[in-house]
Amino acid sequence: MSSYCRASTGFCWNDGSLFFQEDVFGYFEPCVKKHVPDFDHYAFTEMDASQCALVASSLRDLAVLGQSVTTVAQLRDHVGFIFHGSEKRFENDLADNLSALARLAEELADWLVVHASRHGQVSILGL
Repeated sequence: MSSYCRASTGFCWNDGSLFFQEDVFGYFEPCVKKHVPDFDHYAFTEMDASQCALVASSLRDLAVLGQSVTTVAQLRDHVGFIFHGSEKRFENDLADNLSALARLAEELADWLVVHASRHGQVSILGL
């Protein structure tokens, strides 16, 4: 998506783009970092279609894991709790958060596959 930020219009995303709160996207950062070595939380990162497929697969694995774990400790190697207190907040409502994490991981995986096949790449706009 080459029109990621058009100064003339003031828009920094396209129709169909996704916006995540920083802490929520942080949950998925390990899936991205695993397959996109140049990923930087604070920078613009492009993923080609093959990287998107790998990230989507990792997201689907995370969704399955999220449906089977019983403690937040079981997620530590798979979920990015990048902000102070985010792990504790996740744990405070563990059952609902695990369910939401699994659903969102599946939805993001589906979105990645569709948009990577349509555009040949997906861009992540960091901070």
